[in-house]
Amino acid sequence: MARAPIDRVRVDSRLTWQQMQEFAAKYAPQLVELIELYSGDRPLLELYGVEEEIRRALEPRVALKSNGYLIIEQTEAMTTVDVNTGAFVGHRNLEETIFKTNLEAATAIARQLRLRNLGGIIILDFIDMKDAEHQRQGAAHPGKKPWRRITPRPALPVCRNWGWWRWRASAPANPLGSCCASPVRYARGAAN
Repeated sequence: MARAPIDRVRVDSRLTWQQMQEFAAKYAPQLVELIELYSGDRPLLELYGVEEEIRRALEPRVALKSNGYLIIEQTEAMTTVDVNTGAFVGHRNLEETIFKTNLEAATAIARQLRLRNLGGIIILDFIDMKDAEHQRQGAAHPGKKPWRRITPRPALPVCRNWGWWRWRASAPANPLGSCCASPVRYARGAAN
């Protein structure tokens, strides 16, 4: 049901709000106070940027704040994520740029896996790091902070060669792309 970090649930339909109140009162009384009727002028999905997030979550290219980017490709067999520095050249040197891009990418990848509801075999292609200290601090390790919020948690990486990590996580019933887009028969990609 609701987890501890949820402060409130906003609903913009009076009928739905009443139904939720009745259900919560009967089965989860501690949640009644969290269910709030929203009566503002802006639609809730617009207010919280949900539609924009969904639109971005369906695109294969994900921009990083550093001007680097991810390319996320999903097939029936697996999902691949490629990390690229883009125009980001960093302040010190290329190795530092690569390290910072990989750290930022790890957080973005974890978020995208949650947003897109992805599971199964996931190949993460981080940028190769030559510096031994950077490799040791690598953000790709599943025990690191970005990966802790992914549920179910991915298994330990099966292999780690050339900056690649292969994970196997439980495949979700409905990845985001399967419910919001349909395959295009003769073109590469999906139609929304």
